[in-house]
Amino acid sequence: MSPLKSKDYDVEKILSKRINGKGRTFYLIKWKGYSTSHNTWEPKDNVTNCQDLIKEFEAEEEKKNKSKNLNSNESQGQINIRSTRSSGILTPKQSTNKNERYTRRSNRDLPTRQHNKRVSSYEEKRSSRSATSKRSRKNTTDTDATSSIESYDSGDILDISKLDQILDVHRNKQNNTVEYYIQVKNNKKPLWMNSNRLTEDYSQQVVDFLEEKFV
Repeated sequence: MSPLKSKDYDVEKILSKRINGKGRTFYLIKWKGYSTSHNTWEPKDNVTNCQDLIKEFEAEEEKKNKSKNLNSNESQGQINIRSTRSSGILTPKQSTNKNERYTRRSNRDLPTRQHNKRVSSYEEKRSSRSATSKRSRKNTTDTDATSSIESYDSGDILDISKLDQILDVHRNKQNNTVEYYIQVKNNKKPLWMNSNRLTEDYSQQVVDFLEEKFV
């Protein structure tokens, strides 16, 4: 139960922040003189007497977000550089030399023009089948990946599996909500879960994770 319901208590630290579906802001409060088991989510209107702590928390969050964005941009730049180096695109000179070798070999091995025509037709068909096979494999892979993602969106996984561990927390910039990176039992891949949904069933685990990560 929130200490604010009985009398005023001192706020020791603000641990986290969330915004509910109605756009109302809540702060996770660590109360001075109380253990973490008494941590509570309080609406912004209930903690107007600790504006300095709120400003300090918001400044730290903004600093963390800027640092994450900078690291993400640097990582993406390195990936693009590696992709460019490993693309293996042939220069015009290399392509010409390769085609010249194939021409010489064909002229040596195939003495008649009619034979060359039949072999060329066969190579075109084989190349066409190979390209079709590659596109089919790519489409299958894309479909599998999409199905894997949609499997998390199509239903609440916490209704069918239990929480095993909370791994990380971040703010989703697309909808401005806090999400936790969780591992559930009987599922190999971790996934991001909305903080409001997670705290409905595992509020104490969330408090313990935030205390260990930020306190």
